[in-house]
Amino acid sequence: MRYKLTHYDVVIDMLTGVQIPMRDDNADFQAFLRYRDGYAAEQIDPETGEKLPPIIHPPHDVEPADPLPVVIPNITMAQAQIMLLRAGMLDKFNSMIAAMPREVQILWSTATDLHRDNPSVNDAFKLAGISKEQGDQLFIDASKIK
Repeated sequence: MRYKLTHYDVVIDMLTGVQIPMRDDNADFQAFLRYRDGYAAEQIDPETGEKLPPIIHPPHDVEPADPLPVVIPNITMAQAQIMLLRAGMLDKFNSMIAAMPREVQILWSTATDLHRDNPSVNDAFKLAGISKEQGDQLFIDASKIK
């Protein structure tokens, strides 16, 4: 397919990789709409100047946006530690936690659940160089550990 939708205000041209803003004043976006919806192009005979039947350009399918991952709001501490172990990050996290304020150390050592929106979790991810998206994925993966 030529174009791919996104969850943001852009369409991706799959031939060029260009992100096209979804704005009515954007010529590339207008081209996308013609591609998606189809259109009739007028024709004029160059010799006689007479109007000819239009050329019909049919509508085309566009690739839908990828589904957004469902972020898991909380996981058990066991799931978190097993996932970090599998990702090769458990020792790094334990070292980081040992260097953090005592409150965070208590949370890490006694909590039964880890909440994705907890500021300490986000701080630890930042210190470990883990992006928000990677942190979300870690929670999703950890939630599957039974």
